[in-house]
Amino acid sequence: MTADPVVIIYNTDAVQPAPTKYEDMIGKGYITAVGSPASVFRTAYYLRTRDFLGDEFWESIAADGIVTGPSVNALVQGIAAGESDIALAFGWQAAGLKRDGAPIDWATPDSKVWALTQWAMALEGGPNPNAGKLLLDYMMGPDGQAILNTDGGVSVLGTGELPINVNEESVTAQDAINLTRWWEKTFQQAIPQ
Repeated sequence: MTADPVVIIYNTDAVQPAPTKYEDMIGKGYITAVGSPASVFRTAYYLRTRDFLGDEFWESIAADGIVTGPSVNALVQGIAAGESDIALAFGWQAAGLKRDGAPIDWATPDSKVWALTQWAMALEGGPNPNAGKLLLDYMMGPDGQAILNTDGGVSVLGTGELPINVNEESVTAQDAINLTRWWEKTFQQAIPQ
């Protein structure tokens, strides 16, 4: 149905010029909001970023200064409030704050973009399967895609290359254990239970 790309969210008063790539986040002393891997998605997300960007990227983030927490929404609100400067998150997490006048914006990195994909289905045995199919048909058309993707999502129609799926289903229990150890060592904090 849609793909929600992970974007660079930043406080427009603190981060100049606007970032265009992941490397723009490091080496500038920015305080970065970092969500703990408190969900399967975020565990998969950190596994992906380590593959794409390397541990050195996250070590640089940790060295510049971080604010952490289990709620990325709260961390994005902290960016809008000036408590931190920059983060990787979803555009929709900042869209309402931006509409309300907060000094916040986001940029899609120019390479290595990945996303949380959203999908839907109509149950054949549901109370009105034909209505469900019609709704899905509408949502997959241009009008439905425009509705779904007003706050940073990527339309699945005619986009060329879609962001890479984070693929939560690929995370094993051992991956989660290893990732937790890495995260706690890198950011020198225990993950809240």
